[in-house]
Amino acid sequence: MAPNYKEPTVLKLAQYLRRECSSDLEKIRAFYIWITNNVHYDTESHFSGRSRPVDALTVMKCKVSVCEGYANLFAELCNCSNIHAKIIPGFAKGFGHTPAKRFNYRGSINHTWNAVYVDDEWHFMECTWGAGYIDKNKRFLLPKSIDLKTFNLNIKPTNKSLEWGIEYESHKSAVIDCAKELVVKFKTDLVKLCDTSVYLMDIDGNMLQHHAIVLNGPYDNAFKAIIRPPKVGGYSVKLFATTSADNKVLSLINEYFVRCREIERRLDPYPEYYGYYGPVHGYLDFGISKGADIRPFYEVHDGFIDLLIPVDYDVDVTARLTYSHGEIPNMDDFVMIQAIPKSMVVNVKFPKSGYYKLTLSFKNDKGNYREAINCLINCIRPSKPCYPYPKTLRHARELKCHLIQPLSQILPCNKNITIKITCENMIAVMVRKHKFKRIGKNIGISHLKRQIWVKGLLSMD
Repeated sequence: MAPNYKEPTVLKLAQYLRRECSSDLEKIRAFYIWITNNVHYDTESHFSGRSRPVDALTVMKCKVSVCEGYANLFAELCNCSNIHAKIIPGFAKGFGHTPAKRFNYRGSINHTWNAVYVDDEWHFMECTWGAGYIDKNKRFLLPKSIDLKTFNLNIKPTNKSLEWGIEYESHKSAVIDCAKELVVKFKTDLVKLCDTSVYLMDIDGNMLQHHAIVLNGPYDNAFKAIIRPPKVGGYSVKLFATTSADNKVLSLINEYFVRCREIERRLDPYPEYYGYYGPVHGYLDFGISKGADIRPFYEVHDGFIDLLIPVDYDVDVTARLTYSHGEIPNMDDFVMIQAIPKSMVVNVKFPKSGYYKLTLSFKNDKGNYREAINCLINCIRPSKPCYPYPKTLRHARELKCHLIQPLSQILPCNKNITIKITCENMIAVMVRKHKFKRIGKNIGISHLKRQIWVKGLLSMD
């Protein structure tokens, strides 16, 4: 820590700090700790453009400076202690940097740091950034120098990205050229990411959330962001994440600048959604069986899909279907949830082509419904005609009644209608006050106008 008296010279401060040090490495550490704990960054000068003196003595006495002052003071403390240190001016991707901002050798430098020679090796020393926060005091040693072109292209992961050990598997360059579609893959084995999101913005700052999504998979804690720019040009892609299931505020983990040179001829928008598609963090707590094959994305070519989800016990579920092109009347009637032994069946019809978001919410122990599964579904060809599903009541799920046919809420008149239901616990069925006993596992009922016709395995009381 700093001495209590006012230091008259840098030499006196160096003598004070190294008085109990037994090696050059300990002296360097003492200098670094004092500077990062006592000198505050001069944000006023940095943002106003009005500079103050940055010589070592002024920085030591005023205890405020920009990066050049940090580097000058550290170098002078080392020189006063016969330790070889250099001041390095250069480029840094610090506060306010975006991938679209490119450095060049004709431009002005924007940062200064140090290199110090100790134990027969040169080490980089970054006092400025060390003063802003202390995160295990990690130092970055480069095995070889890189040119400015490579430095411009390198990604700038945020502090949270480094803390969470996020790896960017597909794109390690901050500037990406793409045609039609871009897929960015990232993962971590260090922590559990409870939620992730991707923001797509054009060069004017307009949000384009209908053209970017995040999918979970192909394994837990691995994600891929899919970006489909609507026009040729430049875009900002920002990735966000959180490790807290209760924290709805996500932290920025990385940013890319994308240059799109070609777009899809027919570009269907995605539903507007800021989370990721797939099972949510902790979905097994809702009764879903471990190992259930729940995909984040499905493609449908015939206008409907039946999802079989194994469960460990009886669950109470609601469904919500969202269409990317806007509202469709009675949209939720195109989803039907049925229960069968040890599983639930989610039947979905699609009246129009395009992308849909299917959300399944499960009732928890507190009686509240919480989102457990979000799926993105692309319907290539809609179902024609496409009528809503029949209304199903909670008792049907409690009794494990599975409706096989008809799977339509609207029935034709003046025609025979065969209703087929399977239910292990069903004893009898009543239709318009006519009661039918069960014979075998299936019950078939034929209805013509207002008359009841018995077919197959039925007997009427």
